Amino acid sequence: MNPATGNRYVTAQSAANLTRVPALMFLALICPNDVGAAASDAAAPLFDGGTTLHLTIAAPFTTIMQTRSDTGYDDGVLTYTDASGSSQELDIGLRTRGVYRRRKDVCDFAPLRLNFKRKEVSGTIFEGQDKIKLVTHCVSGRGRYDQYVLKEYFAYKVLQTLTDQSFRTRLVLLTYADTAGRKRTQTRYAFLIEEKEHLAERLQWTLENVPKIEHGALDKQQAMLVYVFEYFIGNTDFSLVLGARDKDCCHNVELFSSTPGRFIPVPYDFDLAGIVDTPYATPNPKYKLPAVTERLYRGRCEDNDLLPETLAMFAAKEQELRESLTRLEGLTRHRKREVREYIEDFYEDFETQRDLQKNFLKDCSDE
Repeated sequence: MNPATGNRYVTAQSAANLTRVPALMFLALICPNDVGAAASDAAAPLFDGGTTLHLTIAAPFTTIMQTRSDTGYDDGVLTYTDASGSSQELDIGLRTRGVYRRRKDVCDFAPLRLNFKRKEVSGTIFEGQDKIKLVTHCVSGRGRYDQYVLKEYFAYKVLQTLTDQSFRTRLVLLTYADTAGRKRTQTRYAFLIEEKEHLAERLQWTLENVPKIEHGALDKQQAMLVYVFEYFIGNTDFSLVLGARDKDCCHNVELFSSTPGRFIPVPYDFDLAGIVDTPYATPNPKYKLPAVTERLYRGRCEDNDLLPETLAMFAAKEQELRESLTRLEGLTRHRKREVREYIEDFYEDFETQRDLQKNFLKDCSDE
């Protein structure tokens, strides 16, 4: 705590080389894009609910995990009990997706994409859904991999708590029934992620596909929020301006626009972040970090004037984030303590001007 001001964080005071956030701007950051949030929302039935969704999927999972196609779908049946207590059954297609987690040497159970039939989902919780991402447990028969799913889900919820300009998610307790008859039935945690087309529609944005962009073309406030968020979760596996090799922009970031020529970055895919700390995660050799749990700030030096107001937003949401972690079902007491300590380390990183200089300002990028 700063004894001169009574505030815990340096962002609450006027620092020598940083500007204190104006009150109205701060409030705008705390509650961004209210107008867009009220826009047409095709995915509302699924992502408006906050409770864990209990599902069963019967499909040839042995075949799906052997072939690991990222184009062709296998047939399956999804069942669940609706709010009235009635059992609902939907025909779906399933295929594996992703790059790293689709590799057999990384995960024996790859992430999935579910393909719904639009006519069937009318009037159900999946109304408006077409093809949707499902994050799965990576390794079967090991309960600890559920913990990594839940921690990555929490990372998404952190960003949702900070801004509506983020992908929405829905936690699922999913029973997998293998119709090929070789894999045992198992019930595991998973979560569904809002499709980028639905996010664009919800916020009245345009989805952009470009090879690469310049930093100056980014919405500066959203970019700063993403940089600080990625620091919060301890993630360096992303780029706001470049895609992976031979891929369009951007790496683990989707680009949108509300005005031509100005790009709004929205991040996704956090399994390599320190807050999740999966066994297969290794530090990016480019940054020479000793472990994935080591944080590195990658924001732009030219945008340092936006850093105080962004950190102030995180400070204002600290208690809400802690309560969200406490309420997260399925995460063990031990894992919650790990995440809680990781969060505490983040807030200690800008308690004083010296902390701010050491953890943020000295590592900002001029490239």
